[in-house]
Amino acid sequence: MSGKSISRSGLILALVLLLPQLSAAQSGIAGVVRDASGGVLPGVTVEASSPVLIEKVRTVVTNEDGTYTIVDLRPGVYTVAFSLTGFSTIRREGLELPASFTATVSVAMQVGAIEETVTVSGETPLVDAHNATTAVLYTTAMLETLPSNSRSPQSFAALTPGVRGAPLSQAPGGVDDMGASAHGGAASDYTIDGMTTATINGMQGGSITFRVAQAYVAEIAVTTGGGTAESSYGNMITNVIPKEGGNNFSGSFYAEYTGESLAASNLTDELRGYGFTSDSLSKTLKFLEVSPAFGGRLLRDKLWFFTSYKTYEVVTVRQSVYDNLTPLGNRYTPDLSRPAELKLTQVSRNARLTWQAAPKHKFNVFVDNAPQVAWHRGRALSAPEATNYSPYLPNIFMTLGWKSPISNRWLLEASLAHNSSNYDQRRQTTETCLCSAPDVGYDVISKFDSATNIMWGASSTLGGGAESNLYGPNDSRMLQYQASGSYVTGSHSVKVGMRRESGTILFGREPNGDQAWTFRSNVPSSIRMYASPFRYENHIHPNLGLFAQDQWVHKRLTVTAGLRYDYFTMSSPETSLGAGQFVEARYFPEETLVTWHDINPRIGVSYDLFGDGKTALKASFGRFVASQDGAGTRGLGRNNPVVRSVIETDRTWTDNGDLVPNCDLKNPLQNGECAQISNLNFGHNNPNALVYADELTTSLRPYHFETTAQVQRQLAPGLSLTAGYYRRDFKNFTVNDNTFVTPSDYSHYCVTEPVDERLPSGGGSQICDLYDVSQAKFGQTAIVVRPDTDFGKGTQTYNGVDVTLQARLKKGVTFTGGLSTDKNTTNTCYVVDSPGAIRFCNSTTPVLQYYTFTGFVPLRWGMVTGIVYRDLPGPQITATRNYTSAEVAPSLGRPLSGGTVNIPLIEPGTMYNDRQRQLDLRFSKRMRVSGVRLTGNLDISNVFNGSAVTAQNNTYGPNWMVPSAIQFGRFIKLGGQLDF
Repeated sequence: MSGKSISRSGLILALVLLLPQLSAAQSGIAGVVRDASGGVLPGVTVEASSPVLIEKVRTVVTNEDGTYTIVDLRPGVYTVAFSLTGFSTIRREGLELPASFTATVSVAMQVGAIEETVTVSGETPLVDAHNATTAVLYTTAMLETLPSNSRSPQSFAALTPGVRGAPLSQAPGGVDDMGASAHGGAASDYTIDGMTTATINGMQGGSITFRVAQAYVAEIAVTTGGGTAESSYGNMITNVIPKEGGNNFSGSFYAEYTGESLAASNLTDELRGYGFTSDSLSKTLKFLEVSPAFGGRLLRDKLWFFTSYKTYEVVTVRQSVYDNLTPLGNRYTPDLSRPAELKLTQVSRNARLTWQAAPKHKFNVFVDNAPQVAWHRGRALSAPEATNYSPYLPNIFMTLGWKSPISNRWLLEASLAHNSSNYDQRRQTTETCLCSAPDVGYDVISKFDSATNIMWGASSTLGGGAESNLYGPNDSRMLQYQASGSYVTGSHSVKVGMRRESGTILFGREPNGDQAWTFRSNVPSSIRMYASPFRYENHIHPNLGLFAQDQWVHKRLTVTAGLRYDYFTMSSPETSLGAGQFVEARYFPEETLVTWHDINPRIGVSYDLFGDGKTALKASFGRFVASQDGAGTRGLGRNNPVVRSVIETDRTWTDNGDLVPNCDLKNPLQNGECAQISNLNFGHNNPNALVYADELTTSLRPYHFETTAQVQRQLAPGLSLTAGYYRRDFKNFTVNDNTFVTPSDYSHYCVTEPVDERLPSGGGSQICDLYDVSQAKFGQTAIVVRPDTDFGKGTQTYNGVDVTLQARLKKGVTFTGGLSTDKNTTNTCYVVDSPGAIRFCNSTTPVLQYYTFTGFVPLRWGMVTGIVYRDLPGPQITATRNYTSAEVAPSLGRPLSGGTVNIPLIEPGTMYNDRQRQLDLRFSKRMRVSGVRLTGNLDISNVFNGSAVTAQNNTYGPNWMVPSAIQFGRFIKLGGQLDF
């Protein structure tokens, strides 16, 4: 790290110690105190006490208008006491305060003796009449009772109404389990006490690598809309409220297991027709978790601790993929008797200390070292040897926090955190592959068949594979600071704060043989060449947010208005790369990639319609910038000069039958069996092969407007209904303009669809509005990334509606569920280079409906039944066919410039597979023996043994529509927990 960076970090660290911290998912209690005549009472002492507070009690005094607000309360059960000389003291007991919720507690005090105390109890409020955000809480009882394929906050968050989580075919604990999003926004950010667990490679949900262990989770608050000025990007935020320990020693031991003998086959006649057998469908072969935890006091009322450990392993069958009998050959030969397997392992070693250093100063330290291994990372349709063995080492998250309620009105907070993760993509070996293939060496070329969409041999970017599928490190480090301060009166809660993130990410790419081969129905088609070796770094210094907001209460109206300033800058260091097989030595000087400044207003309004805290009308509006992380594959991370200099290119290969490229691959022009490469900039030290327009790197950061509107109504004691509307309007799109060509350089042609009753109108029609660049211009590229407004105006909007019923009924019956809908509209109807870009340029999805229901019902004899039901739309169906030059030439009047072309046959958003439905149950039996609570769990996943398709092969050919992901068959999982 440079001295300049160190000095800046030192300055920010000093500010952290002086400024207040951003406190995500704060809870509070607010209300109005009146006398018996209805007049307001100023000067009333209001005390909120709970065992979850290490300081035991939090005290405020009512304002001139009788209002009060107590902020920054941990979730738990509270007693609220109201006292004033000359009036009877009132104690409200048994108030259950969830996370991210402000409970309304208003009282009328009677004149009475000083020593007189009136104790009352009442139902816990279900309607938050003060905040316009949309949030759902998962309590400890819910987390212990709901069935879940993987016990983690990421998995539970995906059950929230309005959230789009992993498909029903997702392997428990897989990375897709952590890619949930809500209401058309970016992927969820997963935080612990408000500090993101993401790294510089996935800031705010871009790419999550850290799985939170459930053993140290007390509650989970999921915010899905209506973000305030504290929120950076307006995406879904899943905040974990961790366990802290307490004055009493307590602990737990949790274990769960399932195996192949407890799994059923969900084979149907339709799946059998695709060639599946009972052994080749998705099913769990092994699932094992063991998690002990222990906490207590080191010093009573002063120093608490909590620590836990987790070991986790899951092995499942990968449907549609089999062991490859010819891993070194030029053809994929599936061994239908041996379906491919997928394995994931994880360990978590964590500890937390909470120290009440003084009555008004509280510190906490937390560390979680959570290495994990994805044994088979990569494309879904890759043979086992063509996946990556990906250990996440290190994978660690550390935080330090401080809080100080220095008075009844002032609250100061500060936190810092360090995240470190490196998922190193390694070649498979005989020890890691769980297959019959030998060790994958550097000389094994990756191969892909465009007709079947199958990859084998080794991993590569063919078939739409991500750059991260190439072998090499993805090493990221991030340091984050947060600070905020709140000044609270009865009617105002003013908050100012900052958040700063900085870090570095290193990417290394080592594709086998510097090339990969594409076949079409086992016939060579093209060669992809890589400019390896290549490594590059991106440095973010910093990603900074400053905000100020005020929550103002006037009678029944609460207005939360704020302003946020976002500053972001990223650079790349001086880089030297050696010569490779197809590329000369290269040198790239240090460069600033992007610097953005944005002002983002936010406002939220909540109105207590009848003044009883049971009906609230809410609305919010805000401007949110798009997340930008350090990855060189997303956004302005691609402005790194190494990436801009062209790191891969394709060329057509016309083989003579010997399956060997008989040409000089180092010659970029047509020679032998190889056509000219598709980008003549390849292989040179040319960072200007692609450049960004100045306004994109200085001012035009992508952003969106979020608009929400809600009605919340408590229908009966313990029963509430929420109806919400959510809209996002996305702005500042970019286009790639090849300055070497114009629309007149493209020639029109048509092709004929295959005759297939599964295609719209049965196929067989002419597809026109297709264009091919002239042969004279082929391979000539000088890309300028420009604002789309230089050519037209693109639009992208999301509209969604949620209707959710929530119940906390007598005898412990609890459930949440309802309907949510999505509708997306995209318009890019303008021409940049090719006139063919306007085909399917105006796309609108139908209204997609999602139904989610979760809950639990206590039964007799210590029995509890947990329920999760999901009813989801089927996956979108597309069809992309690869057309050869011979098929196109009669219409085009010449051969295709690139040799082949991929053409979509179905308009996006018009065809969907059948819906996905699943019911999961948990039956729990609880008993106490000598102060120890024993719980036995029996989970049944996919009770009705459904076999819905969650993804299919969308490459038109012999395997089109063959399922590539299928709902897991029914399986039983046995578990138990011991609490003492």
